[in-house]
Amino acid sequence: MGRADVYRQRAVLGFGGVLACAALLLFGLTEVFNEQDARMARARAEAVVHTVPVVVASTTLYPGFEIRAEDLEIVQMDPEVAPADVSGTVGQLVGRIPAERMLPRDPVREARLASFGESRGLAALIPNGLRALSLDLRNAPAGAGFLLPGDRVDVHVTASADAGLESFVLLENVAVLAVDGSMTEETRQSGEKQSIGKQSPAITLLLTPEEAVKATHAHREGVVALALRSRIDLDQVATTAVNMRDLLGRNEVIEPRRFVPNHAEPNQGREMFIIRGPDVETVTFPVTEGESVGL
Repeated sequence: MGRADVYRQRAVLGFGGVLACAALLLFGLTEVFNEQDARMARARAEAVVHTVPVVVASTTLYPGFEIRAEDLEIVQMDPEVAPADVSGTVGQLVGRIPAERMLPRDPVREARLASFGESRGLAALIPNGLRALSLDLRNAPAGAGFLLPGDRVDVHVTASADAGLESFVLLENVAVLAVDGSMTEETRQSGEKQSIGKQSPAITLLLTPEEAVKATHAHREGVVALALRSRIDLDQVATTAVNMRDLLGRNEVIEPRRFVPNHAEPNQGREMFIIRGPDVETVTFPVTEGESVGL
């Protein structure tokens, strides 16, 4: 065997080794990719298996009105984020009454529905232990006519007291159930576009029995006004009663001044007191002979 043959044989063996290494590398890469694809497929399968059906609102649901089948749809949700008291079938919710407004895509939870057997209308919105009290505030300030169902208000009262009229906050953070007999914002807005801002409506509030008695007496004996507040503002604020002296900044009792005529010196002039808040200014006017000085 010549030297050329030896070189040729070595070249063939080297090329064969390179091909073998390339085949092993390709096989290894194929196995890695196949394993990765298998893991992704298992992850997708697990993701599909680990979801639960949840009934959500397909349109806005209003309190007091029965839920229809077309108002609902089913979506798949992760069980870790799905509410525990949500239904998985539409049939279980048809005919139920929402206790509060629900927006589209909101899960229809049992806690947001009226109890079984509740009739339609306002009675379905009243939780156990609470009362719905309607106040006719057409001749009193009540949010300038812009109140809507679902708003929250403070109840202000102006009534007679020992020191005269006083104004104070009777109730805070009270829910508005209905406005002029309407329990939805859309009905209120479409039916009273011309009257909003011109007159105050009849308001139905959600109160405890004790609060209802207080509000009834205040409405009978004083003037009731409602202060609109943010729906997310739940803070209670301590306030005190206010009367006219508080507004003028004069909390001390000031005896009225009397003008005493001085007949011995009729030409001393006449004094007039000008009161501007806490300041008192004295102005003297000359008196002609024969004119009375006293009051």
